[in-house]
Amino acid sequence: MKTPAASAITHPAVGHKRPAVGVGDPQIHQRPAIHTGAAFHWVLIIAAAALVTGIRLLPLSPAVLDDDAALLVWYRQAATIAATLPPETPAASRPAELRHRVDQWRQHHRGEFHAERQQVAARLKSELTHTGADGVQRIILGDYDSYHWLRMARNYLRSGTTCDTVIDGQCRDTYANAPVGRRNIYNRSLHIAAIVALHRLITLFKPAYPLDASSFLVPVIVGVLGVFPAFAIGARLAGALGGLCAGLLAAVNPLFLARSIGSDDDVWNIVLPLFMVWAAMEAVSASRPRRQAGFALLAAAFVGLHAATWTGWTFTYAVVMLAMMATLLFEFLGWVVSRYSGKSWSPGNLRRAALVMVVFYLGAGFFTTAAGDAGYFTIPLELIKPLSAASHPLAGAAAQIAWWPDVFSTVAELTPQNLGTIARKMGAPVYFFVSWLGLLLLLVPRTGWKLPHFALLIGGNYLYWYLLAASQVGRLSLLVLLASPLAGAVLIDLFSRGVLSDDLGAGLIVVAWFLGALFLSYQGPRFVMLMVPPFAITFGVAMGRLQQWAEPRVCLLRPSATWITRPALFAVLAAVLILPVRQGYAAARSYLPKLNAAWWSTLSVLRQQSPPNAILNTWWDYGYWAKYVAERRINNDGGSLRTHIPYWTARALAAPSERESAGLLRMLDCGSDATPEAEGNEGAYGKLLSYGVNGLKAETIIL
Repeated sequence: MKTPAASAITHPAVGHKRPAVGVGDPQIHQRPAIHTGAAFHWVLIIAAAALVTGIRLLPLSPAVLDDDAALLVWYRQAATIAATLPPETPAASRPAELRHRVDQWRQHHRGEFHAERQQVAARLKSELTHTGADGVQRIILGDYDSYHWLRMARNYLRSGTTCDTVIDGQCRDTYANAPVGRRNIYNRSLHIAAIVALHRLITLFKPAYPLDASSFLVPVIVGVLGVFPAFAIGARLAGALGGLCAGLLAAVNPLFLARSIGSDDDVWNIVLPLFMVWAAMEAVSASRPRRQAGFALLAAAFVGLHAATWTGWTFTYAVVMLAMMATLLFEFLGWVVSRYSGKSWSPGNLRRAALVMVVFYLGAGFFTTAAGDAGYFTIPLELIKPLSAASHPLAGAAAQIAWWPDVFSTVAELTPQNLGTIARKMGAPVYFFVSWLGLLLLLVPRTGWKLPHFALLIGGNYLYWYLLAASQVGRLSLLVLLASPLAGAVLIDLFSRGVLSDDLGAGLIVVAWFLGALFLSYQGPRFVMLMVPPFAITFGVAMGRLQQWAEPRVCLLRPSATWITRPALFAVLAAVLILPVRQGYAAARSYLPKLNAAWWSTLSVLRQQSPPNAILNTWWDYGYWAKYVAERRINNDGGSLRTHIPYWTARALAAPSERESAGLLRMLDCGSDATPEAEGNEGAYGKLLSYGVNGLKAETIIL
């Protein structure tokens, strides 16, 4: 591991010596290299993984209900005491007097208060639990989309396939968009395979263990595994502190926890890119061709796994591919500069960049094709598309005829965001600002700084602070201004020193990831989540590089006390993690399932008492619940958002008469309206269009 105090480092692939500290202090040049032991790294990784495990398991026993129960008891007693306050008590002082008397009552009746609180908490918890097949009372699985994956896993365990039926080789979900159904685009998801595999493992020891309980544990395990590549990336770029910051910030971000604590597949969209980027960084930093090709192939394998999990896999793939192309371009420029300046340059740089890029590109083509994703080799013509919100399948489907209502505009996770909101969802604006400085430090050499480097850091600091405070900067302008100092850092090294940073390739991957995710984050909270890993890494780089710069200087103050000054400095800087860890802890502790016992009981009764061919009419949020618990077909779920079905359902709910409401529901249940999907031809709207009726008139005829 390279450190700022290393006296001289020979880069194996370039073959020349990199200068040491070069900041004007000869004493520091004479300091021996400071190495952080692998054992210390493993201690930090295991501690971080244990902490993340504990946080992710908090929803199994929601302690926030104890707080809610205490408040309910407090308010009940306050209502009783309020009736006894003297009428002459001034209105302005009544609230303070009431609080004082309630607190006094609580102090004198502690036993009564705690007994009532426990009773209320038990009632609240009973409203969020159900009894599994093993007879154990458990908290109900949270959120909405989890139940889609849960039903697919149950299908596979029952019949050996996730498909309800297969027609002309197409996997069909016959429970969705009833009565026409739809194509199941995630029938081979890695998330489903993980739920099935874990459930089979657990039921070897506990045969009656519920499937939903197994499903809850999948994001716990996968989320904890994500700590390892995040730590490895941070440690490679900025030492042990950088690794600790990257591993924890990526794992305990409240937005990430909220979207993955249930059993949705979002956890894979953070963890798999982390593994992919880690392998790609190892490839571009390796000194031997065999290791370069091996790690590039490993990164490509993670691309294939991601393609088997999410249709938006092309985003991180494009980020890595573009960064590799940029690395190749800069290395080529370095070679050109060396020919005209007379500075030494090894062709090994170019060969390494080209080998890694070619192996990654071809390997990703093989693995994504094996995962069932066709058309891979057309992607290079559209590399910029994943950075556009219009390229996302959800947003693309929403681009219908202008007069037709856009259902996606009502979805909370697609609400447009601004820079301030994005910064707050990363923990705090100051943390986001530090991550921007980490971006710049990624492309500035760790040692050998000259006047242009100091000028660039100071200028970049002021620019980034201005951008964070400004409210009217568009996202494209923001990215250009963010990237300007980054490009300047590379060009300074290229033309002034004739030497590019050892971490250039790895740094460019993180920079491209950060900028691409920031661009997408403006589209909504689900895209802000993609910002979490690069933010965590760049924040870790800033803190780790600060520690690497400060450590030899602090040690020089008291050379005989380095055994205490080093860990003390590490602990002081690591204290910045207290706030984000507390935020993650609070988010997990307060997480409650959206599905409650009343819903579960009602849907269970429908399963037991309704005919097998019944169709349940629900608002789209609750469709997956009905499909899993009631095991009946539904006319509307989360996968229906790209169709007209939510519109007609809303019209039925808001209809001025029962006759119109019943008529619209009958229209949906007899033929649906899955326009613009192929099944839309079977509905009333699609049939009217086929007769030549225009869209506006077709809507009027239906009504």
